[in-house]
Formats: sequence, structure tokens, C-alpha cells
Amino acid sequence: MTHHQWLLFVPAAMLVAASPGAGNFLALSNGLRGGALAAMIGLVGRVAAFAIMISMVMIGVGAILSTSDIAFSALKWAGVVYLVWLGVRLWRSDTDPIAIETGPAGTPRQFIMREFTVALCNPKAMLLFTAFLPQFLVAGHPMAEQFTMLSAAYITIEVAAASGYAVAGSRVKALNLSRRGTRRVNRITGGLMIAAAGWLATMRRAT
Repeated sequence: MTHHQWLLFVPAAMLVAASPGAGNFLALSNGLRGGALAAMIGLVGRVAAFAIMISMVMIGVGAILSTSDIAFSALKWAGVVYLVWLGVRLWRSDTDPIAIETGPAGTPRQFIMREFTVALCNPKAMLLFTAFLPQFLVAGHPMAEQFTMLSAAYITIEVAAASGYAVAGSRVKALNLSRRGTRRVNRITGGLMIAAAGWLATMRRAT
């Protein structure tokens, strides 16, 4: 890639990575419940999901998703259901979920699995690698090498942006809210997850 391509790619990637969405709302929620460190450890799950997606694109499976309405819809609705489930559990939790095993919080391992599932069930993430990144490839240069470099750069930017959401959540956690305040925050974050599910449900496959 040329310097000009990188100058175009980096700000565009930062804008995409920092935009509100299911993944960033989840990082915010994890930061709120487990603190910044646990939420950032959870991002390992998102990176793992992205690595799988990159591999799928490299072998051509991503093209199937980007051209098949059935495959796109199946993945989309799986993501919608999972996000609604998370959002409802958050909404219904009227105490600090860290203190109760049944709450929608948990250990860093659980955060990792949530990040992994949300990322893998989000067709927007797959389309990112099949539609967004290829726009910055330079003809005449090794495609696989360029794609790998772009993917690694985007994942780095994505993790940095999500970490910002995680830290923001941890700042709210540090306020030591009352039970009533915690309930309100749970309902706000739960509502955001459900809103993200609604937004995901409206997604259409790019044509």
C-alpha cells in the first residue's frame, strides 16, 4: 500500500471503529460491570472472531455471505436474538450484576465469550472485511499481504476504540452508585443493547 492509501484508510477506519454499535455497547457494558481491565481482556474474544472472519474471507466464504440473502439473514437474526437476550437480562437486573451469579456480568472469560459471540453473529463485521477493507487494496501488489496488513491495522484501531468505551464504563462503575442508580444504569445499557439489536434487524445486504 502507498502512503496515500494509508492516509485515507486510517481516519476512515477510526471512524468506523469508534461508531456506536453492538460491539462498542457491549464493551461499555462490560466496563461498567467488570471494570476496564476485565472489559479489555474480553476484547480477546472480538479479536478471535475477527481472525476467523479474515480466514473465511481469505478462503472465499465471506463472498458467500455478501451475496447470499439466506446466509446473511441467518447470521443477522442470530445476532439480533443474542443481543435482545443480553439486553433483557441487563434491563431486568435490579442489583449490581457483579454480586450475583445470575446477573448478565461475570468473569473475564464470560466477557471474552460474549465479545466473541456478538462479533461473530454481526454481519456488519463480516461485511467490513468483504466490502470496506478491499477498497484500500492497491492493484498490482500482493493482495493477500495487503489484506492481512489492513486487517491487522483495523483490528488494532478497533481494540483501541473499544477500550475507550470500556474505560468509559469503568468510570461510571467507579461512582459506586446506589441500588436505584445501578438499576437505572442497567436499564440504560440494556436498552442500548436492545436498540443495537433493532438496528441490526434493519440491516440489508449490500448490493
